[in-house]
Amino acid sequence: MHKKFGTLVLTTILSLTINGCVGNNNTTNQSANQNSQINSLNEQNSYLAKPTGNYGVGFQDFHFQDNNRCPDIFYKSKVNESDFSSENINYCREIMVRIYYPSDTPIEVNSPYYYPQILYTEDFFKKIVAYISPQTKLNFTNFELTKSYTENNANFVKSKFPVIIFSPGSQNSVQDYENTIVDLVSHGYVVIGVNSLFLSGYTELPNHHIIEYAGNDDTEFTQRSKDIEYIYNQINYINSKLGNVFDTSKIGMMGHSDGANGIAQVLSTDSLYKVSAAIAMDTDVKPNYESFSIPFMHMLSGTRYWTGKYGAPSGRIDYTPQYIIAKNNYLVGIVPTVDELINPSQHGPFYTTHGSFTNDETLQYLDVYQTMQPMYDALNKIIFDGNNVGPEWGTGNGFKVTNNINTYVRAFFDNYLKNKYKPPFDNTNKCNPITSDTIVVCGSTIFPSKLK
Repeated sequence: MHKKFGTLVLTTILSLTINGCVGNNNTTNQSANQNSQINSLNEQNSYLAKPTGNYGVGFQDFHFQDNNRCPDIFYKSKVNESDFSSENINYCREIMVRIYYPSDTPIEVNSPYYYPQILYTEDFFKKIVAYISPQTKLNFTNFELTKSYTENNANFVKSKFPVIIFSPGSQNSVQDYENTIVDLVSHGYVVIGVNSLFLSGYTELPNHHIIEYAGNDDTEFTQRSKDIEYIYNQINYINSKLGNVFDTSKIGMMGHSDGANGIAQVLSTDSLYKVSAAIAMDTDVKPNYESFSIPFMHMLSGTRYWTGKYGAPSGRIDYTPQYIIAKNNYLVGIVPTVDELINPSQHGPFYTTHGSFTNDETLQYLDVYQTMQPMYDALNKIIFDGNNVGPEWGTGNGFKVTNNINTYVRAFFDNYLKNKYKPPFDNTNKCNPITSDTIVVCGSTIFPSKLK
């Protein structure tokens, strides 16, 4: 349900490190339309959501070295020297960045899915199976054939586009969010995805060496925020390498889970960053739930308040964080009703979960993910005190959930970075959902008004 909780609990119970967040939707009652979508995706060797904009999507990878952080906090003498580039003799902090940009190429599956992400998921699945059902055989063939709606080094569209800096969740790579990133770029944005080495999921260096996760709560926020700050300061350099397609007067930020916490930390501690708007996906760690002076949107899954009890102060298992929503701040719940979002007595099944913001929301329909669902049922009962929390990615249609997330992301950034004003982000007091099965709260207010 939440990779960090899964890792911590199972490390204690099983002495088994589980690195990842994967799950599944219940597809027993799939609609004919959903089955059609799945069959179409299967024919294209992609279970990722097809982007809805008019631009194709290109990408390029960049490698950075922060010489002000030497040695990296994750460096261990005579242990992990191979996790650093050979020319990095002082073992300084390294950061991998993937730039997604609008291209004049057709919108179609062009590139293999990011191999480290495939490897990461396979390793994670195998660990669960080894504990829950060792006799189960996993077939990764279709997963390994998955392709991305992107093209490496594709031609640039000669125009100026707003720029979004994206930070992924703990143990997730930037590439695990292409369902949302690629859709946004297809509508005329550039996304700079920041893979924080040792904190993101498996990440590949230019020498093809893959770095695995090695973080903890004490290192997550500080290192992530420093990585984000460093890349922000490289925007002009990156822009020069990509043909000056950035509109550097329109910069946004977006992150999921601990990536959102890193962004919130940057925005709350330093006013030097000229960021026009930001989105935090499914997190409740301070300062994320405090008010922001810039336009800011919180996006929450159906499990946010329920799993939030594991981070509650003084061991309160009924803890419900309050979000201080200032003017031009918003809270969007990817759930049909407010009660499904904030009712702490609810134990599932949930409409959406923490992993719904990742590619897994549609990859869940792959055969190997379907095989894993019974494993997750058993695993979640161990983690969550015997509660049957339902499908790992919730009961919602994965394609619809992804579309709902993407619709809000586009509308929010269109309003504040492109001046395409539409409710509920245009200050017309029309604070209504823009898709079905979602809720919206607009500032100024506190949500929820009372702690339960």
